Amino acid sequence: MLCPPLCGLLLYQEFSKGELSYKAKKERELICSRPLPLYSFATRFAGKEAIFKCFSVHGDTLRLIDIEILETPDGSPIVCLHGKAAELAARKGITNILLSLSYDTDYAVAYATAIAD
Repeated sequence: MLCPPLCGLLLYQEFSKGELSYKAKKERELICSRPLPLYSFATRFAGKEAIFKCFSVHGDTLRLIDIEILETPDGSPIVCLHGKAAELAARKGITNILLSLSYDTDYAVAYATAIAD
């Protein structure tokens, strides 16, 4: 089982297979071992929302599952775009997205900056 049922549906609707893959298993298990694992997933969700806002589009233009947040070996977030998100980034000339994630008790915050050439 990935997590308590509270997280299950959200995980599969908004998080990519890459984010839930074997590579992410150790991180996912750590998150799910916490008393309130939803906080960590909420932070990633906030990151996806911040990235979405970089595109300045309507809500039905792309899906959050096309925005993938993984980690570098040092733990920094890295953004990978797929599907419509990748197409839109290419059209807008976006070559990189910088992301900062944080949370404290009841609040998750994220800041994303789209870099265009």
